Amino acid sequence: REVDDSLCREVTQKLEDNDRDQYLFALLTVPSDDVKLATVELLAQVGRNLAPEGVDEIVRIMTECEDITVGRMEEVIGGCLAVLEDFASAEGPVGIEYRRVHSGTILDVLTIMEQNCERDTRSDRKESREKAILMKACVSYL
Repeated sequence: REVDDSLCREVTQKLEDNDRDQYLFALLTVPSDDVKLATVELLAQVGRNLAPEGVDEIVRIMTECEDITVGRMEEVIGGCLAVLEDFASAEGPVGIEYRRVHSGTILDVLTIMEQNCERDTRSDRKESREKAILMKACVSYL
């Protein structure tokens, strides 16, 4: 099926003009893990078009998580880290600004890794998988 690029650009612009990021971040507060994961995937698609406030919000969501073991929060945080990794590794002004403003995120990621390492998941295959997903995302970000 052929995609009309002009229509895609028009829809994207309308979303941006109508506080797209605000609605996406509101979806991250929905109790459903599936909604949260889909939202993180959408944020990854938005990528570097995310406003600086959006990047700040991703950092806040990730660092203020009280319990990384609830539901599939490991995967949500991992997805957030993937989005942030794109900014952290960016060349030019976008990457420089991200690293200047969010250099402390490295310590936050190390704290998340520490919390994750303290979990004994040997008797639960699902939790072990989620733990591994989060560790891989943390290492990749660092």
